[in-house]
Amino acid sequence: MPRPTPVVGIGASAGGLDASMRLVRTIAPDTGLAFVLIQHLDPTHASMLSEILGRNSTIPVTVAHDGIRLEPDRAYVIPPNATMTVVDGHLRVANGQRARGVHTVIDAFLESLAEAHGSDAVAVILSGAGSDGARGIAAIKEFGGLTLAQDSASAEFPSMPDSAVATGYIDFVLPPERIAEKLATIGRHLRPAAGSSVAERDDAAAQMILGMLHRRTGVDFRHYRRGTVQRRILRRMMVHRADTGEEYLARVSAAPDELDALYRDLLINVTRFFRDPESFDALQRTGFPEMMRNRSGNGPIRAWVAGCAGGEEAYSIAMLLLEFIEGARLDLPIQLFATDLSEPLITKARAGIYPASIEADVTAERRRRFFVKEPTGDYRVTRALRDVCVFATQNLAADPPFSQLDLITCRNVLIYFEAPLQERVIPTLHYALRPNGLLMLGAAESVGTGSSPFSVFDKRHRIFKPRAGPRRAPAFDPLLRREASATQLTQLSAPTDLRRVDNVRRDADRAVLDRFGPPGVVLNARFEIVQFRGDTSAYLQHMAGTASLEVLNLVRSTLAPRLRAALEKAASAGSTVEDTGTARRGAASERGTSLTVVPFQSGRDERFFLVLFEQVTPAPAIAEKQGQPAEGGRGAKKQVTAIQPGEASALREELAAAKRHLQDVVEQYEAANEELLAANEEVQSSNEELQSTNEELETTKEEVQSTNEELTTLNEEMNHRNRELAAISADLTNVFASTHIPVVIVDAALRVRRFTPVVERLMRVIPSDVGRALGDIRLRFSLPDLEERVRAVVATLAIGQENVQDEQGRWWALTIRPYLTVDRKVDGALLVFSDVDAVTRSGQLSEQTSESRRLLLIDAEAARAEAAEANLAKVSFLANMSHDLRTPLNAIAGYADLMELGIHGPLTAEQANDVGRIKRSARHLLSLI
Repeated sequence: MPRPTPVVGIGASAGGLDASMRLVRTIAPDTGLAFVLIQHLDPTHASMLSEILGRNSTIPVTVAHDGIRLEPDRAYVIPPNATMTVVDGHLRVANGQRARGVHTVIDAFLESLAEAHGSDAVAVILSGAGSDGARGIAAIKEFGGLTLAQDSASAEFPSMPDSAVATGYIDFVLPPERIAEKLATIGRHLRPAAGSSVAERDDAAAQMILGMLHRRTGVDFRHYRRGTVQRRILRRMMVHRADTGEEYLARVSAAPDELDALYRDLLINVTRFFRDPESFDALQRTGFPEMMRNRSGNGPIRAWVAGCAGGEEAYSIAMLLLEFIEGARLDLPIQLFATDLSEPLITKARAGIYPASIEADVTAERRRRFFVKEPTGDYRVTRALRDVCVFATQNLAADPPFSQLDLITCRNVLIYFEAPLQERVIPTLHYALRPNGLLMLGAAESVGTGSSPFSVFDKRHRIFKPRAGPRRAPAFDPLLRREASATQLTQLSAPTDLRRVDNVRRDADRAVLDRFGPPGVVLNARFEIVQFRGDTSAYLQHMAGTASLEVLNLVRSTLAPRLRAALEKAASAGSTVEDTGTARRGAASERGTSLTVVPFQSGRDERFFLVLFEQVTPAPAIAEKQGQPAEGGRGAKKQVTAIQPGEASALREELAAAKRHLQDVVEQYEAANEELLAANEEVQSSNEELQSTNEELETTKEEVQSTNEELTTLNEEMNHRNRELAAISADLTNVFASTHIPVVIVDAALRVRRFTPVVERLMRVIPSDVGRALGDIRLRFSLPDLEERVRAVVATLAIGQENVQDEQGRWWALTIRPYLTVDRKVDGALLVFSDVDAVTRSGQLSEQTSESRRLLLIDAEAARAEAAEANLAKVSFLANMSHDLRTPLNAIAGYADLMELGIHGPLTAEQANDVGRIKRSARHLLSLI
């Protein structure tokens, strides 16, 4: 079947037109990739996007329609008012009105692309607002595809690419032109004509890389799915532009850090909250009640999430368990162990901080109950939920499991294991569960065939129950343990002297059996051959038809009835059965076949049968070969008649002595046999006791081993928390020591919990007062109802403020705030004192100045009134004067006019000047009046 065309899904939104044009303008015309552009378009208007891109593109651009086949080196644009998916190399376009502003078309397309094309899928996120595409990026990464995003500097709206980068699943962050170049490189590796994958082209190089990775990390990826490992190596080759396995091997050898990058890539770390919601609903609705049915004791509910990645699934199971015990009104604690190989992922899970995109998976009610929204928009799990989970690194295939568990979820982990590794892990999971426990796997996983130690509880949702039977923990291979160093691996991989001794003994035993032992076969309880011993060709032969190992179908027809009878007798009696048979006469009758069937058990459960074939020679043939006539023949009669009477008597005496000696030997043998039987019974009894003790010790060892693993996990978690608490305590101590602001922290009972050093001067508080009630401390300021004010703040969450004055007369602003925990619960109050003495005194001085100013204004108003009265008197006086002066002035002016007219005779020049001056002065005075 030809390999499908690799597909590039390109998501864009606001500002995405320019980015898309820059991308298609520089894309190579022969990449061998098909490009699908998913952009947020107005559902009510026709789009010209395909025409605009087509004028600037190096490849043909068309509008997608339902059923169109994806072809290489072509671009397809989503039509308006539509959602699009990929099915079997064809685009499926579904028309339908979408609510304006709700854009998830990019996620929908990329998720379908990941499922349809797997490692041949590539996702690109360009400029846009919102976070559409982040979930699709995770899906592409999970199925082994490649992911790219536009960098923030070149994006007009960086929200969408930044959200994709924040998931941690982006391989390359580049501007559009560089994205086009990278896609051309990817196309050279993914195009169908490129041939087989790297491991198929150069398996030796890939095996050497995996060997180096094993020595560096302690994890043997040679037992992982071959295709998955190949795709991850191919991804790293594309990152470094290595065309062959030898080139990448040289890169790894020169830069050992590349092994760490490959190790992170090989660990599948994509998950989300409540993945496959129907499965989680079924687990809570039917699985948990079944798990609790016939459960004895009031011990904690113990669960194990194997392969927890970033912790989303572990917290999902914890939420379900908390809801279940609350709904069932059970008073049981919960212990949930969550493990993964990746230390960075375990660190992320311990932090318990997740982006706002979890709103698509977690209901509003669960977000309200189990999460606290941070100012950055992220969600942090509450302390109650966090305390339920214990996170630790663990190798599922090598480290001892936990024990006495009620629930194990191992979802989407086994699908990455080869069959031998799966057969190793499944018994481990069976050993870890209680008889009523449950195992939940991923949608594409199972527990094997009918010989599996699990039975199906819910086939649709992949929930299984352990079968009844002994719980046997498999032997843990130290070669697979993550802590094994390169030296230890080298030492353990070499054969030891003890192994050589065992091999020599085994070879010697085989040589003795081949030389002197009779041929035979080992059968199981169904009479099927499980082992051939020696050359059995004279007794067994293969028949024509369907191949079968049933011994009754392979044994020669002359022996079949005798062997069937012997097997049935041995199976019913449980003891050894011998059938000497009868030698047939004739040319081939001198030898017969003796059958011996020995039943035995391997271990305590399975029964086997050892069948031995042996050729025997009849007595007449033996006599003839010795040159003596057979008994009853003519020669025998002649020989007997030839014996003399004396010889006969001697022979009789000799025969009687031989009989007596034989009788003594038989009696001694019977006595010895009885002693041996008694000793054998004692040995058998002792052996059974020792076997029982050994089994008990083995069980105890397994339980101790599991308990030790659990304690190691808990110790690791406690050490991590202790380091966090030590760092927080050091930070808080340094902050308190360096701050000059008086701060007092009291708990819910108003006992002093912590305070800054400057409080000692303000409140007479000393270090020994920590733990004392606030009311028992003599304060340096007068505020009798301080405790009532603090209680009111704790009860109402309303911030209280008050100005207080200490004994020295200094003013302080007291602010009382509620003390909130990480889960937003009130656990006391903070008393913060701010020095406002200068401000308060300045305000008082300002008030005094205002009063003085007011008094001055009153005085000024009075002065102005007095001045006004004085001015009014002056005006009246001047008015009176003006009235008194107006007549003489008018007379003077009129007399001057008359003089100027020369009524009283002609004027001299000097007189004329004087008259003019008098006239002007009089008129000026009149204007003033």
